[in-house]
Amino acid sequence: MTNTKIRQSESARPRFRTQFGVFAKYWRPGSVKTRLAKTIGDVPASEIYQNFLATILRRFENVCDLCTLSVSPVSDHHHFQHSLIGPWQLIDQGDGDLGQRMSNYFAQAFKAGADRVLLIGSDSPNLPVSYVTQAIQQLDHNDVVLGPTEDGGYYLIGMKRLITNVFENIAWSTEDVWQQTVDILVRNEVAFGQLSTWYDVDNETDLRKLQSQLAHESHDAHLISLHKAICKVPIT
Repeated sequence: MTNTKIRQSESARPRFRTQFGVFAKYWRPGSVKTRLAKTIGDVPASEIYQNFLATILRRFENVCDLCTLSVSPVSDHHHFQHSLIGPWQLIDQGDGDLGQRMSNYFAQAFKAGADRVLLIGSDSPNLPVSYVTQAIQQLDHNDVVLGPTEDGGYYLIGMKRLITNVFENIAWSTEDVWQQTVDILVRNEVAFGQLSTWYDVDNETDLRKLQSQLAHESHDAHLISLHKAICKVPIT
């Protein structure tokens, strides 16, 4: 499937102010939540990931002018098209490592007319929506905004101009991601804002923490539904 089949042409797109994106992979057992799968099994981890993604799409569908689901690999786009929720536009992550794909996402968004671009992953289904709102506001006074995770990475990155070197020479999936990114911004004298720390659900300890928090959730119907769905997953 070519990009032209899943993406409007640039000339057909109106200009918009803010673009919000979610990076996601097809939930094939064995290819997602691999650290979690080591203790609960490939199939349960896959089902949990799919529930995470569905929850995120529901919770954040109205947060920005344009919401995009950036997926990989392109050969599995039809799975997302069949299960896509709400007004999300489906786009391709492209090739390369995580940094190259993230850089491509921001470059394409700015080229298409966005004034502000934000991106999150699919590992924090209970991320407060207010954090994204705060990120948009922080871009009033900063070129970049970052949301740090407890394990040394970041759950959100936003920009109001393209800065590609923040994605270069980063030790992805390590505890050094946050510090390496901040070091690049400081060296290049890029003004950046910082959100409150949150956490990714990468392993079984993280999952139990999420379940405990969701068990006390009484206001967000989507998170209540997520808790019920996770409890139904048969964990090996």
